[in-house]
Amino acid sequence: MDILNKNIYRLAQLIKNNFNIEIIKIEIISDNDESYEVLMSYVYAAPECKNGIIDITKFQPYLNEYLKYAPVTLNPYDLKMMPYFLCYFCVFDSFTPPYDDLSEDHQKIANLTDNLAKWLYENVDVLSRDLCTMK
Repeated sequence: MDILNKNIYRLAQLIKNNFNIEIIKIEIISDNDESYEVLMSYVYAAPECKNGIIDITKFQPYLNEYLKYAPVTLNPYDLKMMPYFLCYFCVFDSFTPPYDDLSEDHQKIANLTDNLAKWLYENVDVLSRDLCTMK
């Protein structure tokens, strides 16, 4: 897999029992896989994704244009894993409704992330298969 940039992400999971913290899980991810970056940038930029649904026929031209200028290439494994990486990050970056305390901009991101996580949960295998058969 190709690494595009060197961001550091911290993912944390807390499990509470009667307001007491029982389990804390923290993962540090220091390198972003390029496949995750390109799919995430498409989802956040494409108006057709605003409800959290990815249309592969509209993503393919975006990917082709992106790869003309990207300093890396994506191999078949990258394409296969692309939606799984995005699903993983959406699940851990999801927000808990209600979003009343968030700014309007963050509410849009929260809705998109949550809707995308739900859609990917149902469709991640199909999307992965479709990406692998893309020409």
